[in-house]
Amino acid sequence: MQDSETKLISFVTLYGCCMRFGITPKEIGPFEDVLAEVELAEDMGFDACWASEHHVQPDSGEQYWPATLLRLAAVAARTDSLDLLTSVYILPFHQPLEVAEKIAVLDQISEGRVTAGFGLGYVEEEFDAFGVPMDERAGRLVEGCRLIDRYLTADGSFTFDGDIFSVSDWEPTPAPVQEPRPPMLVGGWGDLALKRSFRLGDGWIAGLTGDTAALADRRNRLEELAREYDADPDGVDVPVMRETIVAETREKALNLGRTHLHDVYKETYGSEEWSHPLLDEGEVADFERLAEDRFLIGSPTDIVEQIESLRDRAGVTEVGCRFHFPGMPHEHITREIELFGNEIIPEFE
Repeated sequence: MQDSETKLISFVTLYGCCMRFGITPKEIGPFEDVLAEVELAEDMGFDACWASEHHVQPDSGEQYWPATLLRLAAVAARTDSLDLLTSVYILPFHQPLEVAEKIAVLDQISEGRVTAGFGLGYVEEEFDAFGVPMDERAGRLVEGCRLIDRYLTADGSFTFDGDIFSVSDWEPTPAPVQEPRPPMLVGGWGDLALKRSFRLGDGWIAGLTGDTAALADRRNRLEELAREYDADPDGVDVPVMRETIVAETREKALNLGRTHLHDVYKETYGSEEWSHPLLDEGEVADFERLAEDRFLIGSPTDIVEQIESLRDRAGVTEVGCRFHFPGMPHEHITREIELFGNEIIPEFE
């Protein structure tokens, strides 16, 4: 893919002007619960299933499952309309030729419902487990995205000659359903990541940690970059994942957050070892301060207002809701999906 030829694919153009909603289903067994959640979400009006990738983080068994594309293939087989988004796939861990093949197959299985979100990765233990030096991750991401683009858009055999990955006279089979290929997004909060979303893909995808002000700042920067890359600044989209707890009252939702979510952030971001540029220890220690403008949490009325703020202040066009946290039972997640579908989604149609 040549940088000068890259243009942003506008999800507003693809999907219409309404706010879109995704679900990140639970990431602990039995897998039948996962499938029940996505089937219910589809019935309740959600637009997409978001699936992330993590591996060997300590005490993460109830929070992260691996095999992202395999999980999405199972979701594709049990749903009819949910789009399938990797949010994000840590490309430096993988051989991009194999990733391209899997994306093409998944696009065939789902009849054209795939969006591939790629990220750099940041957990040193995961890189060690995969035998990938962290100082190679940027090169692997860049070459990986370019090789995948070549595979998915090739008309006949192609050759790719990179510093890390090379392919000679390769015949891509199968071709994806979507033309010219499934959309490719790039995640990351830094300016270089935002530039890569234009140079390597069709748009940017935001992670969990930034508050609304951080999202608005990146949205403004994306519009600047769109002009630099001869893309339409009005077509810039901001899909963002959000921790989501919806209950009948705000206090009930906050109590659920303190019980099931707060410890995750304290363990992950509450020390210098796991610091994040968009979080400080003071914010992490105080759950209400942490949640403010960063989570979707409260009653349905509260969450409608929070989504309106994301839309109006930061130009967010799609929200991927993660409802599951350690110890939260499947039955409560299904209740949240129903509340969200019945009382929140209709406010944005």
